[in-house]
Amino acid sequence: MSKMEFDNIVCLNTNCPDYLLKNNPCIIKKGFNARGIQMFKCTTCGMRFPQTKGTILYRRHLSEEEILLICQLLVYGNGVRAIERITYIHRDTVSRVIDDLINHTEEIIDMLITGVGLAQVEVDMMWLFISKIKRNMNKEVFDQLLDHQYE
Repeated sequence: MSKMEFDNIVCLNTNCPDYLLKNNPCIIKKGFNARGIQMFKCTTCGMRFPQTKGTILYRRHLSEEEILLICQLLVYGNGVRAIERITYIHRDTVSRVIDDLINHTEEIIDMLITGVGLAQVEVDMMWLFISKIKRNMNKEVFDQLLDHQYE
């Protein structure tokens, strides 16, 4: 979790006047939760939230490394059951991670290219494989994925 930058922490309370305001001085560190994840507090609305809220890691029992491993295995063309056999992570959990990958596309693409060092072609291959897995995905979501890749 320490790799995440604190500069990108924003208040996710839709009723807060500082909702999604970046570099907000009203967001302060407020200890750690039971899992050791940094907690923050918005002094404007008083809401407390973990560092992972709004990310693919929120409410996950998987570590950042395990999610990155799932992404890398997807790049190499492994299916859900193959990933389950390799990582010993249940296939339902792997499927939920894939669903969250779709919902957090922009964040994941940045993480894979800058953090992991994958080439754009490898990331494209991963998204094509995910699209095969989720054939019944909403067409608008899939089109949005493809549009974002080539911006």
